[in-house]
Amino acid sequence: MNITRAFFSVSGVYGFGLVFSITANVLLARWMSVADFGRYSFAIAIATVAAIPIAIGLPLLMTREVAQSVQDRDTDRFRAILTTAALWVIVASSLVGLVLWSASRSSLVASDMAPLLAVVCFLPFAMGIVGIGKGGLKGLGAPVLSEVLPQVIVPLLLVSGIVLLHQTGRTEATVVLRLHLASYFVAALLGLAFLTRHSPAAPGIRLASRADLRAWGVSFISFTLIGGMATLGTQTAALLLGGLGQTEELAYLRVAERGAQLVAFPLMFVNAILGPYIVAAHKKDGVEDLRKLARQSARLSTLTALPLAAIFVLFGQPLIELTFGVAYSDTAYLPMLIMIVGQLLSLAMGSGGMFLAMCGHERGNLIAVATMAIVTLIVILILAPRAGIYGAAIGVSIGTAAGKFVAMMLTKRRLGFYPSIVN
Repeated sequence: MNITRAFFSVSGVYGFGLVFSITANVLLARWMSVADFGRYSFAIAIATVAAIPIAIGLPLLMTREVAQSVQDRDTDRFRAILTTAALWVIVASSLVGLVLWSASRSSLVASDMAPLLAVVCFLPFAMGIVGIGKGGLKGLGAPVLSEVLPQVIVPLLLVSGIVLLHQTGRTEATVVLRLHLASYFVAALLGLAFLTRHSPAAPGIRLASRADLRAWGVSFISFTLIGGMATLGTQTAALLLGGLGQTEELAYLRVAERGAQLVAFPLMFVNAILGPYIVAAHKKDGVEDLRKLARQSARLSTLTALPLAAIFVLFGQPLIELTFGVAYSDTAYLPMLIMIVGQLLSLAMGSGGMFLAMCGHERGNLIAVATMAIVTLIVILILAPRAGIYGAAIGVSIGTAAGKFVAMMLTKRRLGFYPSIVN
């Protein structure tokens, strides 16, 4: 079991895409007004939440079913899952888009957000198609290629497009959001092309049986609930600040989140590789193997994050000024530190949610992510109206740590050990 080597291999893949993602945010923050960057961030948060019923649970379901159909050499089942996924994305995104379009035309939406909401209508569809490509490719045994779509292609196209827009002086929020939409559509088309090329059978329409539809539906709902709760937890602050009309505060929060995100990335890398190791240890029916794996992964992610956290504590303000610009250096620094504290606490408590999910306790994982979303929502609702970005940062930090604490305690209760750095 060489989890350390696998960790750094995956870190390299994700890190490559992270460079483009951060670069896109830096360029937007520097070349857009604070208010425009806030409105753009609010629109992206709306699109991300709107895509939950369409794209959040789809990649995981696609991965499992495509892998199973390939293993069984069942080309009919392979075509059936692709057909079902495509139909779901078309129907569900049409309904969601219609709701968003109607909202953009109503008097409840501020006039400066209506044009952005009209563009957001089409993003869930593109994100759903990307999800099909990502899940299908991973099921076909091409995990690196599957991650290239959302992690590298989209931010790379964004960076290129943002530079062109800046040269023409068109970096308004609506124009940049259209670029975001175009980037996702290109990634969606490339994903379908890659999927077709790697497919074990020629493309074709195949309707699934009622039994398969029922089974897939149950799994899809479970995956969507877990992923959706986690997404709501990460987007709650943006939605509330945007909904309160504090778009400039939201812009500062997005900048602060970038530093906290970098500190949290080691956990993402660990979770990306942990699954097979957890399953193998669980099959041995040995709590001690799971305990050692949990301790090793928690320490690896925490020790990797500590130097990053120290850099941001000591040099965060000049780094923000150097990258995002002087307009953000004073206001975003303290919220970034607040969220970094929450991330470090979460890393130290380990990947309890992943251990619960991989060992057949999905409900426990759902309880943990629901706790994160609910606590984040409550704290931000209490603090944000008065404290603005600082209240939102405190809410994100407390909510993240609360979700991890619940996952840690449920892991102890159901698996017999704490998944933390000390167990």
